[in-house]
Amino acid sequence: MRRWMLAGLCSILACGGALARDAVPLTDLNAPARAVEARDAELFLDGVMTQMLDTEAVAGATVAVVENGRLLFSKGYGFSDVDAGRRAEAATTRFRIASVTKLFTWTAVMQQVERGNLDLDADINQYLDFRVPATYRQPITLRHLISHTAGFEDKLFGLATRQPVRADMTLGRALKEGLPERIAPPGQQIAYSNYGTALAGYIVERVVKEPFDAYVTKNIFAPLGMTHTTFRQTTGAKLPPDLSRSYRFVDGGLAAAPVEHIYIYPAGAVTSTADDMAKFMLAHLQDGELGEARILRAETAQQMRRPLARNAPGIEGMAHGFYEVNIDGRRLLAHGGKIAGFTSLLIIAPDTGTGLFVSMNTLGRVMTVEQVARAYMRRFHPGTAARAAPIRVAEAPVDAYLGSYRPNISNLSSIERIGSAFAAAYVTKSANGGVVVSIGRDVSRWIPVGKDRFVRAEGAERRDQLVFTRDNRGRIASFAIGWRPFVAFNRIAWKGTPTTLWTLLAIGICGALVILGTAMTAFLRRKRTAPGRIVRISLHLATVSAVCIILSSALVAVGAMSLSNLPVATPAPLVIAKFVALAALSGIITAILLQIAARWTKRTSTRSVLILFIASMATLPFFAALNMLNWLRW
Repeated sequence: MRRWMLAGLCSILACGGALARDAVPLTDLNAPARAVEARDAELFLDGVMTQMLDTEAVAGATVAVVENGRLLFSKGYGFSDVDAGRRAEAATTRFRIASVTKLFTWTAVMQQVERGNLDLDADINQYLDFRVPATYRQPITLRHLISHTAGFEDKLFGLATRQPVRADMTLGRALKEGLPERIAPPGQQIAYSNYGTALAGYIVERVVKEPFDAYVTKNIFAPLGMTHTTFRQTTGAKLPPDLSRSYRFVDGGLAAAPVEHIYIYPAGAVTSTADDMAKFMLAHLQDGELGEARILRAETAQQMRRPLARNAPGIEGMAHGFYEVNIDGRRLLAHGGKIAGFTSLLIIAPDTGTGLFVSMNTLGRVMTVEQVARAYMRRFHPGTAARAAPIRVAEAPVDAYLGSYRPNISNLSSIERIGSAFAAAYVTKSANGGVVVSIGRDVSRWIPVGKDRFVRAEGAERRDQLVFTRDNRGRIASFAIGWRPFVAFNRIAWKGTPTTLWTLLAIGICGALVILGTAMTAFLRRKRTAPGRIVRISLHLATVSAVCIILSSALVAVGAMSLSNLPVATPAPLVIAKFVALAALSGIITAILLQIAARWTKRTSTRSVLILFIASMATLPFFAALNMLNWLRW
C-alpha cells in the first residue's frame, strides 16, 4: 500500500518548461484510437503473461482489458491456490487489489460532493468527530486529501494486523488512535498517504450515517453489477475458495504469504475479480455510466480525470484520486497497489477508451504489472514520442544537484522514523555530464535539457523527466520524477544522511565493545590488580551499559525489519529497544562521571581510567544517533 512503497509505477513526465521548446507538447503526442481485436489482445497477453509466470516465479495472475465501451478480453493465468491446484479465473477469482481500493474511496467522495454533502474546500474538521490539530494556519481540506497534499507524516503502526482482529477497532477508532503528525503545510507537496485516504472514507461514513463499506457496496458495487467485489476481509488459515492465496519467492521457490487484516480499510482492503474491475473501468471511461447505471454525473467523472497537483512544473502529478502516467507521450490515469504478495494496477486511457487491469498473487522478481500495462499500450495504442523532435542536450553544471535526498513519505516525530531515516536517494555525477539517481536498487542516468530539468539517458524517447525545485533562496530543495508522481525527494543536510547515522552508531558500538574488552581484562587480572572502588563501580556500570547498547542495536535491527514488513509492522522491538537505550545512556553518563571523579581524586592509575573514559565517551555518538531517530524522547 505504501510508500511506498507501493512504489515504482510506470509514469513518465509530461514535457514542459525548457524541454517543451525542443519536443512536441504532450497533448499533441496522442495517437488516434485504433480498433483492437479480442483475438489479437488475447494472443499478445498470453505471450506476455506466460513469460511472466514461467520466468518470474509468479503463481497466478488475472487480466481484464476494455476497449470502446466493452469488455474486450479477460483471463486468469496460473494458479490461485498452488497446493489445491486451483486455477485463477478472471470472472470468479478474487484478488486483493490493495491501494487500487482508493479509487472506490475517491469515487464515493465525489458522489457526496456532487450531492452537496461534502465540499472539497471545507476544513475537514467540520465533518469529523475528532480534531486534526491546527499545526499550520491553513486547514486540511478534502482537496488536499484527494491529491495527497495534506502534509501528514507516514505512519505504519496500527495499519493492519496478522493477529486475531480486534472487534472494537472500528474505522473511526483506528483513525483517532493512529492520527499522524502534520509535518508540512497543506498543498505544498504530494506525499502519498494511506491515512489521508482512509480519513476521507470515514468522512463519507459520517455524512451518509452508515458504514463506509456498506455505502460503497450500495452505491458503486451493486449498480455496476460488481457481484464478486467486497471490502469484507478474511483472515486465518481457512480462506474462501474464490479468494486467491498470495505467495513470496523464497529460497528458489514459492512460499505462502501471510494474510493481513487492514483496519483503515478504505485505503486498501477491497478484493475483486478482473471482470468486476472491467466494469469499474468502463464506468469511469464512459463519464460515470455503465448500461442503465450511473455512479457519477458526467461532469464529476470528467473532473476526476483533471490534474489537481504536481511536485514540479511540467511533470506528472495527481488527478482527483487517479495519478497521471505517461507512456511514450500518451497521458493515462492509473492507480496501483501492493500488499502481502499481491500487486495490482488499474490504468485507463480516456482518449482511446482503453482500460487495463492486471493483478498478480506473487511479487515478480523483474517483470511487474506496470511493464505488462506498458507492453499492451505500446503494442496496441502506441504514442508518438519516438517521433518527436530530438532532445536537445543542455550544457549545464550539475554540481548543485549532487547530494542526499529523502522521500517525503516519511515519519519524523516518533520511533518509526527509523523506517525512513536510512531510506535515502543519492544524486551523483555521471560520466556524460549528467547525473545518476540511486533510489534503493533502482539506478537511473539522466541528461540535462534545461535549467533544473533532465531526461532519462536510457530510452530517452520515453521522455521520462527528472525535475529539481528550489527554495526561496534559490537553493536546490527537492526533486521529483515523472514515474513516481506521488512522492518528492527533499534534500537533507550531511548530519541527517544515512552515512552519518551509520557512522555514529558504529562508533558507539565500537566503544561498547572496548568497554566489554576492558571488563574482561579486569576480570582476568582481578587477583593481580585491585582497582579502586569508584573505578570498579564505574566499570560495572559501563559494562552493563555496553551490553544494553549491543542489545538495543539488535532490537533496532529487528524493528527495522518489522517496519519493512508492511503493513503489519509491530512497535514492540522498537519500544523495548528505546527503554534499553535509555537505561544504557543513564548508566554510561553515571560511569563517565565516576571515572572523572576517580581521576580527580587519583584513586587509581591514570592509564586504566583513561582507557575506560575514552571507551565510555566513544559510546556517546551512539546515543546522538538514537536521539536523531527520536529514540530518546518520551
